[in-house]
Amino acid sequence: MFNLTWKERIISTIEGNQVDFLPFIPRMDLWFRANKLRKTLPKKYANSSLKEITIDLGIGYHALVPDYSNFKTEFKDAGYALGIHNISTLPYKVDFSNIKYKLKRHLGQTTVKYFTPFGNITTMTIYDKRMKQSGISSPLISERAIKSKKDYKAVEYIFENIKVEKDYEDYLEFEEYVGDRGLAAGYCTGSASPMHLIMQYLMPYELFIYELHDNEKEIKKLACSINSYYTNVFEIVLKSPARLIFSGGNYDINLTPPKFFREYLTPSLLLQSKKAHAVNKLLITHTDGENKGLLSEFLKSN
Repeated sequence: MFNLTWKERIISTIEGNQVDFLPFIPRMDLWFRANKLRKTLPKKYANSSLKEITIDLGIGYHALVPDYSNFKTEFKDAGYALGIHNISTLPYKVDFSNIKYKLKRHLGQTTVKYFTPFGNITTMTIYDKRMKQSGISSPLISERAIKSKKDYKAVEYIFENIKVEKDYEDYLEFEEYVGDRGLAAGYCTGSASPMHLIMQYLMPYELFIYELHDNEKEIKKLACSINSYYTNVFEIVLKSPARLIFSGGNYDINLTPPKFFREYLTPSLLLQSKKAHAVNKLLITHTDGENKGLLSEFLKSN
């Protein structure tokens, strides 16, 4: 009765249609990277790609979360600590040519200093040998861009002066590689809204909570300044060949409580899902963490 590919099976499952079986597509990229680097892959897979391993195991190929260390060029991680990704498989790229910055690397530590008319901003990330050997691809942000309200205007300047451009060629190459073994997502960002991006990337969580309480007007203005960049990313991905759009993730009732989620995340996710559904596309968001109390917000976002 059924003769579905993995890709067709995934789409049918998401849409609530009948399938021959629910697709099992474990995320094995962390395991693969760690063991490949440490030369501890099972002997039969020592020279295999991850895709080849999934074929041998008879499972689908996970193609949702990107490899955050796979940059388009050597210096395209300049904006990582700002929540700005320039990853090879993305349908877009971010141009920093209007921003003056200096990037320095030393022993797995990357320091970026941004120079703006409103002061300088410094960020620091760590991506060392131990992290690579554990399979992690996303750096640790050890120094956040915003230390106080005084840094808001400088960060606003950065987001208002970067350019987002479509880069469908890289995505199409990735989609072709995945083939029918999985569904290659068009990745936007791990943040569900500009305010979520501020919380996740731009300042320590404790500081964010205090700023949202003490300087609500100013932090909302910062979010508005980020919104143009954020919207441009989504619109480019929406118009890309990707059927499935990935936007936002890493929710938790303690970090993104219902009231915060309701005010700052639900409206953004709802708008994105409506736009995606209007052009026969699907929107996915990464609902990990403790979601008790958030499930109703997820439903409102659909």
